[in-house]
Amino acid sequence: MQEQLNVNTLKLKQDVRTRWNSTFYMLERLLEVKIPLSATLPQLDTSPPNLDSNEWIITENMVTLLRPFENVTVILSGEKYPSLSSVIPPVLGLQNAIENKTPVTELGKNLKRSLSAVIEKRLAVYETNRTASKATFLDPRFKKKGFRLESNANNAQMWVINELSNMSTDQVLPSSIPNSPSTSIVAALDRDDIWGVVDKKLMESSAHLTPYTSAAMMVKQYIELAFARSFARVHKI
Repeated sequence: MQEQLNVNTLKLKQDVRTRWNSTFYMLERLLEVKIPLSATLPQLDTSPPNLDSNEWIITENMVTLLRPFENVTVILSGEKYPSLSSVIPPVLGLQNAIENKTPVTELGKNLKRSLSAVIEKRLAVYETNRTASKATFLDPRFKKKGFRLESNANNAQMWVINELSNMSTDQVLPSSIPNSPSTSIVAALDRDDIWGVVDKKLMESSAHLTPYTSAAMMVKQYIELAFARSFARVHKI
């Protein structure tokens, strides 16, 4: 029948209990072969009843709601790129995608509510996970924009700053920097060197630079650095 209708020749798919996306693939394939399947079933002596119009609408609702989950599954199953930093932003996108769906059947509406609740319960917690949030923050595609809540993005920034400052054990501490100008600065001032005053100010300002403030400045520069390639463009979703 597919050949007669001049459409792609596709087989039906069977779901597997242990693989949630197999159910999605099964329903998606049903929709893809809806016309040739509906034309074939009445011609068979022993065939299961075809779906009625309401059941086809339910199937469309299911596929529409499950497709964003399939996209996220593919992203997080990548083997050729680090995926930890790609956990939190897709959750944000997933919540938004489900919220924008408008199923017309009661089963579809119930599924939408259930999926939203599951996302909040099982996936939203990663935004407060220290390791996952730092990974997202340090991914130049996302930085602080990959978080749903600004407070969680600020926490990730603080954790990175603290970690950087702890790593700066060889940083000169304020107490070890003399308050008086160095010999070279004094000599420069004696020669009326125009840069001598600038050198003196720089030395005085460095006396107030701690490992934490240095780390905070580095992180601030990182946040303000532009990065053109978006997550959606990288993953083609």
